[in-house]
Amino acid sequence: MKGLSLGLPLLVPLVNAVVAPTVDLGYTIHQASVESTKDGMRYLNFTNLQYGASRRFQPPIPPPVNRTIQSAGAYNIRCPQGEPAWLSQFGQPVGNLTEVPPVTIADLPAIDPSISEDCLYLDIFVPEAVFQAKEDRKSSVIIWIHGGGYVSGWKSLYGPGLGLMETAKQAGHDVIFVSINYRLGLFGFLADPDSNEVTCNLGLQDQRFALQWVNKNIHLFGGDPSTVTVMGESAGGGSIMYHLTSGNASYRPLFQRAIAQSPFTINIPAAMQRSTLQEVFQRANVTSFEQLKGLPTQALQTANALVVGNAMPYGTFVFGPVSDKNYLDYPPVLLGEGHYPDDVSVMAGHNTNEGVLFASPFVKSDEDYANLVSSLFPGISPTALSVVTDNLYPGNFSGEYGYADQTGRVASTIGESLISCNQYFLGEAFNRSNTSFRYEFSVPPAIHAVDLSYTFYNPSESVSGLNVTLAKIMQRYFVNFITTGQPYSHLPRDFLADDMIQNFNISRVGPSKDSVSTKRCDWWQKATFR
Repeated sequence: MKGLSLGLPLLVPLVNAVVAPTVDLGYTIHQASVESTKDGMRYLNFTNLQYGASRRFQPPIPPPVNRTIQSAGAYNIRCPQGEPAWLSQFGQPVGNLTEVPPVTIADLPAIDPSISEDCLYLDIFVPEAVFQAKEDRKSSVIIWIHGGGYVSGWKSLYGPGLGLMETAKQAGHDVIFVSINYRLGLFGFLADPDSNEVTCNLGLQDQRFALQWVNKNIHLFGGDPSTVTVMGESAGGGSIMYHLTSGNASYRPLFQRAIAQSPFTINIPAAMQRSTLQEVFQRANVTSFEQLKGLPTQALQTANALVVGNAMPYGTFVFGPVSDKNYLDYPPVLLGEGHYPDDVSVMAGHNTNEGVLFASPFVKSDEDYANLVSSLFPGISPTALSVVTDNLYPGNFSGEYGYADQTGRVASTIGESLISCNQYFLGEAFNRSNTSFRYEFSVPPAIHAVDLSYTFYNPSESVSGLNVTLAKIMQRYFVNFITTGQPYSHLPRDFLADDMIQNFNISRVGPSKDSVSTKRCDWWQKATFR
């Protein structure tokens, strides 16, 4: 999820002060901007560095050769976007509404000039001292994969990771921060289970292409390709799960450590893929994929925005990774089957109330709840549906099951099945090789994505409502893992117990029992309809 916008750090370009350095990548030469914090720390910002050429509905390929010196340009490039209408309904009174009003062309904003199908770009933010010493030593690398439900978001939404970099510096380390774009919505995740004409999961292919680019080129910036940590939230965290479990035995992840924050995964059945494809055709006013490929970009972007904008049921995004039964399958299942690398260290976390953002306010009865569950999981059998509605999340609002009304019931169902249980699955799998760490962010309201203001806290900024002390503790926890593989030099014994995870709260930081129901998570992982 995009979550809360933090704004850009207070970095001051050093105009007329120095000649900005360049990096020769072979196919192009890219010039940085030299920037400084108010405390005098100097950084090089390589913005809008093209890592791939995005061919419409085809896998990425290397960028074209252009030996003229490139710089950031006028815009921070973004991929075509969409946002479900239900997302804007969050926190608003529903009044007499019984559903989210439909989105029409008249409701869509003008296409932003920074948005383009040619969007496979990344940003690299590196301390000037690291760049200058790149021949002598190499620094750890963070690769940030943004969230946004696989339909929205962009590389620079949370800035250049300055807070994490400064925290690392205070701990005696240097890190390089890389953030990437990848194709979204119908551009990155259109699928057709009945034809090989449509290449699925292009957004994930873009991500892997970017990881390959970093492995090949990061040494030119002072980075160590053997100490790479991928870090992502929501769809970004879910993407990491797909990279950890995809491919065959010869396929290796292109990173040594991973931080999955609120990892969001979905399993889109074939019937839903077909109906979405037909809706895309209808919105684009075409009847075939061949016609769709030939449309002007504005027509495709409009169709994408309409399909995503009208995403139903409430709490869903329409597009996302799909199983191809060869390279990619559903990560929770694969983790349970032991299909993952044993030489990657993983940190996974969740927020206490993940599902609140996605919970429909229109569910008022047990019947409404059952209908919603059936819509969320189209392949669910009557028997499995009864287990969900009667045993796992019954209509008991005494608080015994963690909710007090129908909306809370929906929030618990969505939050655990699609997000919170994923961190449990990751922790259980990688704990077998003693390389996993789990945490819970419980600062009220602890809904999806609010922790990102802590993850990307920047001491040069003032963020309302943020506890600076806790933000620094969290960042140190992340940075220690990124640079050493251990969040703490000495973990307390009770932290290692199976049901204990690190809890981040304003009143207390330390080991505590996970708020997620492991019983319910175990059931979701084994559910055959997924």
